[in-house]
Amino acid sequence: MSAQVDSLERWERVEYAGSLINKQPDSALMLLAELVAVGERAEDHALLSKVTNYEGVSYKRKSNFDRSEAAFLKSIDFARLAGDSLLVAESLYSLGTLFRHVGNYSEALVLLNQSLELRIENEAAPLFLARTYNGIGSVLHAAGKGEEAIGYFRKSHFTHQQIGNARYAASSAVNIGAMFVELGEPDSAIYYLEKGLAYYREKNKAFGTAAALINLAEVYMKTGNLEQAKKYSTEALANFKTVGDEARIGMSLSSLAKIEQRLGNYDKAIDYASQSLEIAQKVGRPDNIRDQYLELSDVYADAQQWQAAYQAQRTHHHLKDSLFNLTIDAQMQEQQAKFEAAEKDREIAQLKIEQELEARQSKRLLVGLLIFAGLALLAFLFYLGRRRAIDKLQKEQTVTHQLLKEKEELLTNLNQAQVSLVQSEKMVSLGQLTAGIAHEINNPINFITSSATALQYNFEDIQKILEKIEQLKNGNGQKNSIGSLIKLSDELASQELSDETAQLINGINAGAERTLKIVNSLRIFSRNTTENFHPANLNEGIESTIALIKGSLPPGISIHTEFSTIPPVVCQISRLNQVFLNIINNAVQALAESGSIQIATEEVGSEIKVTIHDNGPGMDAETRQRIFEPFFTTKSVGKGTGLGLSISYGIVEQHNGRIEVKSEVAKGTAFYIWLPVVPENAREDNAS
Repeated sequence: MSAQVDSLERWERVEYAGSLINKQPDSALMLLAELVAVGERAEDHALLSKVTNYEGVSYKRKSNFDRSEAAFLKSIDFARLAGDSLLVAESLYSLGTLFRHVGNYSEALVLLNQSLELRIENEAAPLFLARTYNGIGSVLHAAGKGEEAIGYFRKSHFTHQQIGNARYAASSAVNIGAMFVELGEPDSAIYYLEKGLAYYREKNKAFGTAAALINLAEVYMKTGNLEQAKKYSTEALANFKTVGDEARIGMSLSSLAKIEQRLGNYDKAIDYASQSLEIAQKVGRPDNIRDQYLELSDVYADAQQWQAAYQAQRTHHHLKDSLFNLTIDAQMQEQQAKFEAAEKDREIAQLKIEQELEARQSKRLLVGLLIFAGLALLAFLFYLGRRRAIDKLQKEQTVTHQLLKEKEELLTNLNQAQVSLVQSEKMVSLGQLTAGIAHEINNPINFITSSATALQYNFEDIQKILEKIEQLKNGNGQKNSIGSLIKLSDELASQELSDETAQLINGINAGAERTLKIVNSLRIFSRNTTENFHPANLNEGIESTIALIKGSLPPGISIHTEFSTIPPVVCQISRLNQVFLNIINNAVQALAESGSIQIATEEVGSEIKVTIHDNGPGMDAETRQRIFEPFFTTKSVGKGTGLGLSISYGIVEQHNGRIEVKSEVAKGTAFYIWLPVVPENAREDNAS
C-alpha cells in the first residue's frame, strides 16, 4: 500500500512540474531534476520518460535547443525500456515539434509520422491523434506546403469537433485560417480565424487570442485594410506580452512596423522595428537578427534616412556572411581534424611496418607467403559470402515478386468487393425508393380508375335523358315525351347527377395532377449531371426526394420543411439527392413508427447549410463517433451494408463540403450539411 501511495505522489509531482513549464521554466527544471533522481532509485522507466519529456519542453521554452533535444532522446529511450508504445509516441511527437521549431522539417515530418503510426496502432485516444494531425500540419505549413497542411489541420479540427473538444477545435481553426492567409484566400481565412477568436475571447485565453489576431492582421494587411490590421496587431501584442512569449512579441512588433511603414508613419515604424531587433538579439537567434536588420534598413530607406539604412543593410550583409562563414569554418575544421587523424594513423602504421621489417628481415619471405595465403583465403571466403548473399537475394526477390502478385490479386478482389458493396447499398436505396414511388403513385391512379368507372355509369344515365330530348326534338309524341322526360329526370335525380359528374371530373384532374407531380419529382431527383458540376436548386432537390419517399412513410411519421431563399449551388445534384435520401431514410428508420423530421436550408456566408433533424431515440457517443466508418451499422443483419453514410460523407467531401452530426440519447439526431456555393473542384472544371 505504501509503494502505491509513493507512486501516486511521484506522478502528482510530475504533473505539477508540467504545469509550471510555461510561466516558470526554471522552477519546473529544478523540480524535474529531483524527480529524475526519484525515478532512477525506483527504476520507474515510465516516470523517467515523462520527466525527461517535460525537461525537453522546459529547455525548448528557454531556447536551449541542444539540451532540449538530448532530453527528448532520453525520454524515447526510457519509454522503450518501459515497453510503453504510447509513451514512445508522445516523446517522438515532442522531438518532432522541436525539429520543426529549429527548421529541420524533413526530420520533424519523419518523427511525427512515426508518432502517428504508433498512436493509430495502439488505439490512442482521439485527442492525441488530433494533436498529431495538427503537428504534421504545422510542419507542412513551415515547409511551404500549405495545401497539404490544410488537409491535416482539417482532420485535427474535425476530430476535435467530434469529441467535443472546443479548445483544440479552435486552435486547429486558427491554423486552417493561417493557411488560407498564405494561400491568398481572405474570405476563408477570416471565417476560420474569427471562429477560433470567438472561442479564445470567450474563455479569456491570451495566447490563442493573440495567435488568431496576428493572423487576422496579416489578412487585412494583404487586402489593404491597414487600420484594421493595425488594430488587430496592437491587440495581439498586448496578449503576447500577457503570456510573456518573447519570440511572438517580436513577431507582433515586426508586423506593426510593416503596417506603420505602409501608413507612412516612419518614426513609429522605426521604433517598432528597433524593439523587434532588440528582442531577436535577446532570444539569440542569428537568422532572426539578420532578418530584422534587413527590415530596419527598409524602413530607414522609406524614411529617407540613408545613412542609417546603409548601416543596417551593411550589418545585415555582415551577419549573413558571418553565418555562412561559421558554417564553412565548422565544415573546414571538421575536414581538417579528419585529415590530421588519418595522417597520424598513417604515420603510426608506417613506423610499425618499418620496425617489423627490421626485426624480421630474415623471415620476410615467410611473412609474404603467409600474407598471400591469408589474402587468398579472405578472397575465397569473400567469394563464398558473396555467392551466398546473391543466392539469398534471388530467393528473397522471388518471394517478394510472389507477395506483390498476391497483393495485387488481393487489391483487385477488395476493389471488386467494394464496388459490389457500394452497388448493394445503391440497390437498397433504390428498392426503398421504388416501393415509396409505387405506393405514392398507386393512390392517384386508383382514384382516377374508380372515378372513371363512376363517370361511365353517370354517362349512361345522361344518355337516357339525351335520347328523350332527341325524341322531343323530332316531334314524336311531344306531350308524352315531355312528361316522360320530366319523369326520367326525377328518377335519375338530374341535379345530383350533374353535381356528382362535376366532382368526378375534378377528382380525375386532381389525380392526374398528383401523378404528374410525382413524375416531375422523380425527374428532378434522378437528373443526370454526369461528372460535371452545374448550378442547381437544393430546395427543389430536397422536395423531390421527400415527394418520392412520402408514400413509404409510416402513418405516424411527418416531414416538415423550412426553406430559405438560397442561391443555386454548383454541384452534381443527383449525387447530393442520394445524400439527402440516405440521411432521411436513416431518420425514418430511427423513428420506427412515429415522430417528426425537420428539414431546413439557409445561406451562411459563401456556404449553404442544410439541417435534417429528427426527434428519435438519438445515439450514444461511441456510435456517433463511428457512423461515417465504412461497413459500420446498427441495423440487424440483412437490413443494411453500413455504407450509406460513408458514401454520403465522400460525396459531400467531393463537393468541398462537410457533414457535422449532433446527437444525444433520447434527444434526437441532427445532421448539418455545409456546401460551398461554388466548390474549388467546380471552379477548376469551369476554368478548363
